[in-house]
Amino acid sequence: MRYHVVLTAHAHYPEAGPRAVMRIDGDHEEIFNPARGWTVADRRYREWFVNTRISETEAESITARIGPLPSLDDENWDPRNTSERALAIEGYGDPYLHFAVEAEGHPFDYPLTAVHEQLAGERLRLSYTKDLSWKVVPVEGRLVRITGEDSKRFEQVQARRVFGDAEIRHFAVVNHLRPDPRDPYLLLREFADVVDRYGLHLYELYDENRQWVRVGHQSRLGMPVLEHLLTSLDASSRRGARGVLRLPRRRRESVARGARPGGEVRLHHRKNVRDLLA
Repeated sequence: MRYHVVLTAHAHYPEAGPRAVMRIDGDHEEIFNPARGWTVADRRYREWFVNTRISETEAESITARIGPLPSLDDENWDPRNTSERALAIEGYGDPYLHFAVEAEGHPFDYPLTAVHEQLAGERLRLSYTKDLSWKVVPVEGRLVRITGEDSKRFEQVQARRVFGDAEIRHFAVVNHLRPDPRDPYLLLREFADVVDRYGLHLYELYDENRQWVRVGHQSRLGMPVLEHLLTSLDASSRRGARGVLRLPRRRRESVARGARPGGEVRLHHRKNVRDLLA
C-alpha cells in the first residue's frame, strides 16, 4: 500500500509549513529532494518530524514549491536535543514525544499502538496497551512522530478495538466540597453495553497521572468504595437520566463513611470532557 506524508517541525500541516514530503510503500520510504527528485529516505526524518497523511495530489502540489531538505546534521531539528530536554525538565512545553507505531497490517492512519517517550530524565517509552493504560512494555514496529492530539485520538481507536462499537459515556462525580461538574471531585467513563465476567459494567477513572485506569486497579482515592458505589447504578437508570444521577440514600451513606459525603454522578458531554482533560 503506497501513501504520502508531509513532515513538519511541531504541528500538523497545513497549520505548520511543510519541511519535506515522503512516500511510503511497505517498508520502503522515499523523500522528495528538490535537487534530485525521489530518493531513499533516512529513517530519522519520520522520527524527528511530525507526520501528517496527505493525498497524492497534495503531495504533487507541495513538491512543486518545497524548499531544500532540513539537514539531519543540524541538531536543532532533533526533538531530543539539549534545548528541548532542558525545557521539559523545567516544565515548559510537552514533557513527551509522541509516536505512532507502524507494523504489518497497521499503516500510519491505523497504527499498532501509540508511544510516549519521556524527554525529561530517564528515556522511558510508554505504550498504550490493550487494557487502555500507558505502560513501559516492549513494542515492535516503526516509530513515526505524531502530535499529542493525534495520540489522544488513538486512545479512542484502541478503545474501539477492545470494545467494538460500545458507546463511551463520561461522568463527573461531585460532592459538597466540589459541587461544580466543571471542576469535579472525580472524572469517570463507562463503556456502555460492555460487562466483565461477573456481569458488571466497566468504569475507568482519570487519575492523578492523567491516565484512564480501571476502577479498582489503582488510585489514591479509595477505589473499592467507589467501585461499590458505581456498580449500584445499572445501565437502565443511566439511559433515562438527564444531567445529575443521584445515588440511593444507602449508597450516599456508604460513600460518606468511606470516601466523601453527598456524592453525585453527573453525565458529561464529550466537549465538556475535553475541557476537563486539557
